[in-house]
Amino acid sequence: NPVSVSGMPVAQITDYTIGTTKKRLWTLSGTDRNGNALYAQRDAVLYAYNDTCNVWIVSGDSYIKADTREELAQKIADAFTAFYPVVRAVFGNESDNVYYSSTGSRWQTAPMDYLSDTGTKVNIVLYDLYTDKTEGKVLGLFNGMDYYPSDADYQKISGSQTSIGSDSNEGKYFYLDSYFAMTEPDVMISTLAHEFQHMINFGVKTMNGIPCDQNFNEMLSMLCEDMRQDYLGLSDKFSPKSRLRKFISMYYTAGIRGYDDTAQSYANAYAFGSWLTRRFGGATLVKEMMSNGKANDDCIVSAVNSTAGTSYSFNGLFADFVKACFED
Repeated sequence: NPVSVSGMPVAQITDYTIGTTKKRLWTLSGTDRNGNALYAQRDAVLYAYNDTCNVWIVSGDSYIKADTREELAQKIADAFTAFYPVVRAVFGNESDNVYYSSTGSRWQTAPMDYLSDTGTKVNIVLYDLYTDKTEGKVLGLFNGMDYYPSDADYQKISGSQTSIGSDSNEGKYFYLDSYFAMTEPDVMISTLAHEFQHMINFGVKTMNGIPCDQNFNEMLSMLCEDMRQDYLGLSDKFSPKSRLRKFISMYYTAGIRGYDDTAQSYANAYAFGSWLTRRFGGATLVKEMMSNGKANDDCIVSAVNSTAGTSYSFNGLFADFVKACFED
């Protein structure tokens, strides 16, 4: 539960003027030779907003043409707002609290507007992620760092060797790649659901001391895309179902519950997750996985047994998945 804090919350943005209102934001600009993330502060301009979200485009972006920025931002804002309550009904709510101070390794939380000048609204930021131009492969990004104050040592907090500095934007933020937003807009609409699940997962699991491995987290995000596909009006080409071909052809090169940040790892995780949900209760199963207070294999098995009235072990569940892959 959030605690009372001394001092006044930050001043909230009151001037929401399309094409004019600006924020200074930390943006992921690349990695150093050791793989550490590098951040740079850049101006971002507001191009769409409503009661649920703000959409910002980083100034000087070369991929989103000036005369299309408002239209693109509005499309993203409308899509996100439309599925926002639907996703929350299944996956839970993103946290309305932020971490604000620590005593040793224990962090305390405060209401979101204590640090965030956009309050509880979700901020969607478009720019060239990693500054990798047209060679990039990252569609979107959520970073739990934004739920900490900007003077926090996130590398120490997370134990990560690939996050350095104290480059928090202090609020609800996730990021979309501007090149893909222009060239594959339907993919980016699906990515909205994917990254939003990561934000929810951070609030529901991580902030409650439940560590989730990346395979499990990515599986849930792809299930979020999958479940919202028809609602978003997207074809299979622009949904996680497009990953099944890779699973079928190369499934043996990566573990079903392993994660190495490759396309094969994502394909295997999605294949397993899509079988689980279609075999054991769909949205009811996912809701149980998100709310049962468990993580990883224990979360999956507990949710299946609770929903389906079974008594699986994880190995037994995995064995049935393998059989299903080879059935006529």
